[in-house]
Amino acid sequence: MRVNFFVEDMLFFKYIGCATAARSLFHALGRRNDIDIAYNAGSDPFDLVHYHTFGPFALAHKRRHNGVSVLTAHSTPRVNENNIAFAGLINRQYPRIYGSFDHIIAISESCRDEVAAMVPGVPITLIPNGVDRDFFVHDPRRRAAFREHYGIDDDATVALTVAQQTPRKGIFDIMACANAYPDTTWVWVGGFPYGIFSKGYFGIQRMKRACGPNMIFTGFVP
Repeated sequence: MRVNFFVEDMLFFKYIGCATAARSLFHALGRRNDIDIAYNAGSDPFDLVHYHTFGPFALAHKRRHNGVSVLTAHSTPRVNENNIAFAGLINRQYPRIYGSFDHIIAISESCRDEVAAMVPGVPITLIPNGVDRDFFVHDPRRRAAFREHYGIDDDATVALTVAQQTPRKGIFDIMACANAYPDTTWVWVGGFPYGIFSKGYFGIQRMKRACGPNMIFTGFVP
């Protein structure tokens, strides 16, 4: 079987977690010998194209693809609330777009239930996102380098969050915790992939400027 992974990991899309999840899955499948797998291939014929969420490039590619189309639903209308501006306008497009795929992969039970209610005629499979435990391992050298780079003491207690800086991801709660527990260092890895169109962008920026030195925002880390 020839399979093409289509992932919009360019421009601001590269800052979104679904691109990281897609690459992890691609590398895992690449170790199998029963699948001929490609990544963001152009117009070559494939039996199946696996789209990781949708955007303008994915939808344009899908119109040219004649094989089976599978979508991993990293995004749903519920997820967009408190995550991006103009969520209501964007959410109205989901039933039409999701209904055009042959199969949808849901990454959580709540996602599966939401998609099933939205497009009841499309088959859905639940496959939670996985973690490559051969890649994500405890590394004392990198730990020390990270702490040195951000000026964190070796014996400091660190609370880490990796996510977009949006209300949905709990950024207001984390900033409140940092204010309430000044003896703990709070680190937020991630930024605003949608720029000013991220939900609460200006309010979050204002609150970040008022945070104490125990709250560190690294921005996007490649």
